[in-house]
Formats: sequence, C-alpha cells, structure tokens
Amino acid sequence: MSNYLKFLAKLSIPEAIKKTFQEGALQTVSFDEKTGSLYLNVLIQESIDTEQLSTISLALAKLLGVNQVVFEIGQSEKINYNVFASQPHEMLNEAGVEFPAIVWRSLVTAAINVQNNQIMIVVDNDTVEKLLYDNQTIELIKQFVVEHTDHVSPDSVEINIVVQELPEDNNMIEEDLRASEAEAGSISFDDKVSGKSSPKSSVQLFGKPSKVVAKRILELIRDESSNVAIEGKIFKVESRKTANKATIILFSVVDDSEALNCKIFIRANKDDDGLVDRIKTGLLVRIVGDIKRDQYDSRGGLVMEPKSITVLPPKPLRIDDCEHKRVEFHCHSKMSSLDATVSATDIVSTAARWGHKAVAITDHGVAQSFPDAARAAAKYNKSALDAGVEHRIKVIYGIEGYLVHDESIDDAKAHLYHIIILAKNTVGLKNLYKLISDSHLLRYKKRPRMLIRTLKSIAMG
Repeated sequence: MSNYLKFLAKLSIPEAIKKTFQEGALQTVSFDEKTGSLYLNVLIQESIDTEQLSTISLALAKLLGVNQVVFEIGQSEKINYNVFASQPHEMLNEAGVEFPAIVWRSLVTAAINVQNNQIMIVVDNDTVEKLLYDNQTIELIKQFVVEHTDHVSPDSVEINIVVQELPEDNNMIEEDLRASEAEAGSISFDDKVSGKSSPKSSVQLFGKPSKVVAKRILELIRDESSNVAIEGKIFKVESRKTANKATIILFSVVDDSEALNCKIFIRANKDDDGLVDRIKTGLLVRIVGDIKRDQYDSRGGLVMEPKSITVLPPKPLRIDDCEHKRVEFHCHSKMSSLDATVSATDIVSTAARWGHKAVAITDHGVAQSFPDAARAAAKYNKSALDAGVEHRIKVIYGIEGYLVHDESIDDAKAHLYHIIILAKNTVGLKNLYKLISDSHLLRYKKRPRMLIRTLKSIAMG
C-alpha cells in the first residue's frame, strides 16, 4: 500500500484524480506476465468517469514500465484511515459516533493526533481526562475505527488520553488578563489590578451588520430556525477544499449554555476575502444566520449557516468593587475531581486582581495545587513590588477532609462529615501533610478518611 501511494504521488495527473485514488484503499494486486498487464483492485469513495480512469491508467503504466494498468474499481462505504488521521474531529462528527453531550463538548476542544496505529487525545486538565475515561471515549473511538474506516488491523490501534498543561505565562499580570489580551490593547498595572480595560470596538468580519437580538444557543437548538443571532466564543476552526475547488469553513461557537457548529460555503469562483485566515479560535463573535439540519450529518444534527459575523470587543473582566474585601476560606481547584475546572493559578491571580488580601485553596483531601498557588502568589507579589503597588496576595493552605467517628473507621458505608482544615503557620502545614498522608495510606475507603482522634492529636498550627 505504501509503494502504491508513492507511485501515485509521482504521477503528473490532475490533483483531483490523484486525491481520489490516494484516499482510496488498494485491495489486491496481480500481474499477467503474458500480456504485461497489472491489475489493481481499488475501493474509492467518489465516483470516477472513464476518461479520468484512462488518464491515471496510462500514467501509471508509463511510470511502472508495464503494457497496461487495469483498475477494478469498487465503491467504498468506509472512510480512508489517512483521511481520518488528517481531520479526526470532522470524521467522528460525520460518522455519527454517539458520544454523550458532555464528552463531545470536551472532545472538540482537545487535540487529536493520529500517527499510524497510535491515536493521542491531548487535553489540558485531569478533570477532562477522567471525564473521557469514565465515559468510555476510547472504546467509542476504537469502535469507529473498526466500523467506519478501512484500517487493515483495527485491533492494533492504540488510543491514549494525555494531559498536557497549558504553558504558564512568565508575566503574571498578562496571565491575569489573558481572557482579553487579544483585543484589550495597552493596559496599565493599576487597570489590570482593578480589572479595567480599554477594548477595541466591534469589527465586521463577514456579511452586513444586523440588529437581530441574540439568544442563548440552548434556546435555539431544538429545531430549525431562520434569521437568528447568537453570541459566543469560536473554537475548533477547520477549512477544506471540495473536489470542485469550493471552500468550506467549519467552526464551532460556545456560549454559557451550549455549543453550535457553523458552516460557511464559498463557491470556487468567489474570493473568500481572507475569511479563512480571519476566523480564529478564541474570538468573541456575534453571528446572525439560519439554523438547519446538516445534510452531511447522519444524526441530523443542527448547523448554523452564517449571514453575518461580527467580532465583539472582549467582555470586561469581573471586578470586586466592594469597599470591604472578603477572604474565601473554601475554594476548589481542578485538583478536586469533577468539582472544579479552574487552576490554582487562576484562583490566586483573580483574588489578587480583585484586591483580596488572601485566598484559601481547599481541595478534596489533596495538596497538589499548593505549588502552583505558591508560584502564582510569588509572581503576582513580585510584579506588584516592581510596579510600586502596595497590594499583596497570601495563600492559605488547606483541604476539605472527610471525617468519620473513630468507631466507624472499618465501616465502608460510614457517614462522612465534610470538614475544612486550614494551616495557620508552617507547623500547621506540616501537620496538614501528615493528616493527608494518614488518610490516604491508612484510612482510604473510597475516600481519604480522617479519624477524629487523629485530627485532635495533630491539631497544632
């Protein structure tokens, strides 16, 4: 198969014909020595006429030095594995893989890298990783490979979910405002701390401006509707050329309720005016268009066909304008499985920007967020010192523990009492570490449990 593809690549024939055969699957090869004829049995997905078949047959025969190449063409109902490797999100969507809605929303924002027999799904936090594993994502994708692609050995496909943290920004203040850094322009340190910004005005990206009132996506995805508007952030942008050289731009938009796929079709003889390059992930947009059933989606999913796209200025960051600032003593980071998706870095930087003097990190029975929280506070405080700003942020280290009565320690069904434990000083922090170790190594039954007597014995600090 690999040699067949190499020979195809060398042929001087129209790219459309070459692509049709490259995306096909070579089934059998035979050679008749008497006639010098090479017979190739190939499954292809698109129909091909006699003239096109003659073109590739003559070119391949000349390249291989045989009298003639005879193609035996069959119509393939399966997706070529190489096509899946180049656009996995789109192929999974078009094949109608029945992912739970919450899994699909997580999967479309993940990077899917396909190389030979290895499929790697890269997510940015362990909460999404657990979500994908718990909902049998790997089994569903393997089933897709078996049923919908022409992969020669489906059982050998290896699928892994990998957590790859987003790189930290060395400038803590830029990190505070990364939600709007693309459009906010130049902002002073004082404005950054207070949450003020100077966003640019709206920009018309496509079509003409419209005054249609925007609705939440969740309200619109029940059925087809015409001339409706949504507002949200763009993610998962793709574009591709069709056989007749038209351009299809595919992207998704998410708001605080749901996500919706959008599709723009640009004819071959029409200039796209750079639209492919200007629709980018992360843009906050207002889209007006028609919501229709996607004729290429076997599940009959809804897709929006935009008539107008307006890039909106970033929404102003939330600020805490209360005169008397609070201190949060119970806060979960993404290290609390399925209880939060925010990082400790974001928690600390947001509390600092709001002018809070301190914030507690209290994950479920673990201390994994402590190093990130400490680094975030140190970076912010250094930036504030360098800028001559008096405000500082302090991290209060703690946990949310699971307390049981001493006599119930061997009962797996014993009632667990939630308790917030905070370290007051370094002695208390050491005792907190001891308590966490004891609950995981000696008392773990579905949860890292703590005994009242253990808590009393190391309560100092």
